[in-house]
Amino acid sequence: MTVKSRQIMKRIVLLSVLAAIILTSCESSQDETTQVTAASTLAPTATETATPTAAPTAAPSSPTPTVTPTVAPPSPTPTVTPTVAPPSPTPTVTPTAALVIGPQNAGEVQELVRLGRGTAETVAISPDGETLAVAGSAGVWLYEMNTLNLIGLLEWHGEMGPEPSMKWAIAWSPDGRMLASGSVDGTVSLWDVTTREELAVLEAHTGHARAWVNSVAWSPDGRTLASGGNDKTVRLWDVASGEQLAVLEGHTGWVNSVAWSPDGRTLASGNTGWGDGEPATVRLWDVASGEQVDVLEGHTGEVSGVAWSPDGRTLASGGWDATVRLWEVASGEQVDVLEGHTGTYGVSSVAWSPDGRMLASAGGSDQTVRLWGLPHK
Repeated sequence: MTVKSRQIMKRIVLLSVLAAIILTSCESSQDETTQVTAASTLAPTATETATPTAAPTAAPSSPTPTVTPTVAPPSPTPTVTPTVAPPSPTPTVTPTAALVIGPQNAGEVQELVRLGRGTAETVAISPDGETLAVAGSAGVWLYEMNTLNLIGLLEWHGEMGPEPSMKWAIAWSPDGRMLASGSVDGTVSLWDVTTREELAVLEAHTGHARAWVNSVAWSPDGRTLASGGNDKTVRLWDVASGEQLAVLEGHTGWVNSVAWSPDGRTLASGNTGWGDGEPATVRLWDVASGEQVDVLEGHTGEVSGVAWSPDGRTLASGGWDATVRLWEVASGEQVDVLEGHTGTYGVSSVAWSPDGRMLASAGGSDQTVRLWGLPHK
């Protein structure tokens, strides 16, 4: 090897050693930088050193936090007021067809209540349905229909007859302001119900030896009064003037009861049946012509009271056979017989309530007033 080659080899070795030194120096510097960076990352800052956070050695996982919803929870469901008001404890009800007494349900009629003082001869309910009048030997007793409390007494007028069970007729005027009564002295008196004063006296069936007025009835318009008496006639009177308008003849016994139909065209009358062997009957009259249009037979004792239902389809009659009988006017057929009264004089009078829901009957001997109607369902 030449000297030149040796010099070149020395230079190469020298460069290799120098390169190794430089490489080693770079790696060492890089490691220091890495260590410093790691240390500064792990080392706490001044703030952290001042307020260190103590971490638990084995902290359990914290519970999932409850998140408050951004939308407000729904309000409670409001109480809805019903559109239909609940029924009142004591409802006032317009009577249904099922509660109106008629041929279709006459067999279901029952007694509802009893009342009366002394001998009860005649009963009549005021047009507004608030007052019940009961006539007897002492006078006319007035009762409140709703409570049955006594209102007062219209004292007896006229001459007292010899029989213990006297006929004394009563009837309300259509407006309910007056009451007409027939006496054993053959007169008809008109009463002011509010003041209990006698307003007028009509000389009715006074020509007969025993001139009792057994029944009186107002026409629907209140202008005409009908009366029936022991002279076996039915008479029509003009209330304003007291003039007699007509005499309806045909009964052979005493006429005990008269009643106008609701339309004012027909008059019903019942008699004793004591004349010429004639049975006790109910007769229907055409008012305009004065002619008899029908005769209803069935009572075995004196017919003492007749009354039309408010709709004019049914006629009730009461008699000394102690029965109340219901008649279908259109056909003239008897549709029911109501029994309960007792005694010799049986039933002395009958009257309907204005709404047709009740029928009142007075007992001539058992001293009771009975109310009949359909049971509530």
